[in-house]
Amino acid sequence: MLTHHYISAQMSARPSSNILAKMPEDADFQKFTFASRGAIKFNGPSDKRIYNCTRFCERSRILGLMLVLGLISQSLSIAAKDLSTYAITDIGTLGGGLSEANGINNRGEVVGSSSTATSTHAFLYSSGQLRDLGSLGGPSQATAISDRGEIVGFFFVNPRPGFDRVNHAFLYSDGQMSDLNVLSGVSAGVFSEAYGVNDRGEIVGWMDNTGFSQHAFLYNDGQMQDLGTLGGSFSRAFGVNRAGEVVGFANIQNAYLAHAFLYNDGQMHDLGTLGGASSQASGVNDRGQIVGIADNASFSQHAFLYSKGRMRDLGTLGGGFSKANCVNNRGQIVGVSAITGFSPMHAFLYSDGQLLDLNGLLIPNSGWILDAATGINETGQICGNGRHNGQDRAFLLTPKH
Repeated sequence: MLTHHYISAQMSARPSSNILAKMPEDADFQKFTFASRGAIKFNGPSDKRIYNCTRFCERSRILGLMLVLGLISQSLSIAAKDLSTYAITDIGTLGGGLSEANGINNRGEVVGSSSTATSTHAFLYSSGQLRDLGSLGGPSQATAISDRGEIVGFFFVNPRPGFDRVNHAFLYSDGQMSDLNVLSGVSAGVFSEAYGVNDRGEIVGWMDNTGFSQHAFLYNDGQMQDLGTLGGSFSRAFGVNRAGEVVGFANIQNAYLAHAFLYNDGQMHDLGTLGGASSQASGVNDRGQIVGIADNASFSQHAFLYSKGRMRDLGTLGGGFSKANCVNNRGQIVGVSAITGFSPMHAFLYSDGQLLDLNGLLIPNSGWILDAATGINETGQICGNGRHNGQDRAFLLTPKH
């Protein structure tokens, strides 16, 4: 609209009085000249016709140029707006200097942890408010949230003999934090952490069993089920979908190497690698698509998408490392990638076959550097961690369109 107003103003303007000089009509000289003061002398009627035509053509060229410049300016403005795909929110802290986000649900609620004046506590960010979820002991951290609002994570408890620290998995529901070890009847000395929860209330994570080795678990209806391994001694679970399919990693038989796994129908399945030695699954959507990180044949670790029995390398943002953390039901994937070598790291979005640096989708000079994206919901909102004006902060990205 500003461009249009500008052009209209030029069209309505009138030349100055010395340009519209009185035109003599009695001479027949075929040329006209400009007098020293800028007034025009005409030497006959033909001169007036030439002058009027010249004025008209000159005005047309000027207006045409202005119109083209206006359209170019408008196009550049539109292009700049299109590059700014997301609005960003600084989630803030619980009174300390930093915060980090770990998960998001379809209501746009984000969970993670933040420093307080004296400790580190799990938080819930909802409707623009940051809430301290407290702890059942020492520091706590929230790792995932379901659409029902159930939150899982872990907290620090008093160490058992010979251990520096012991963590217990927790479930936060209806405003109350509960110790998952107590709910499932597991000994207080057992180390446990929870990393995923679905809308059926199924919780996944890992615990150390009686042999002091870590095993993935699935918690449901007061029972903590040991999911076993791929033949080795340890496993960990990080994600679960609505169908109860669990993903994580487990070491293979007679080796310390770990492979990504899918657990369904009572069986743990090895998902393989990208041609290298190891892999780890981080998340799974309701379509059974799995994401994570795997070694390739060049000894680099790259983000992967596993779908329909095939593991695909998602590449990097230019560096030698990438890791996928979460995938929604639209197949959009978020994670972290090195942009040169192995640092610095930037948050990425993989969508429609393209790996995009999320830093390039913010308004210029936002004050943000987005280091990692940790979760994405069905509306495309993304949570993650970065630096806002030099401060470590959890963020929430909301699509503008």
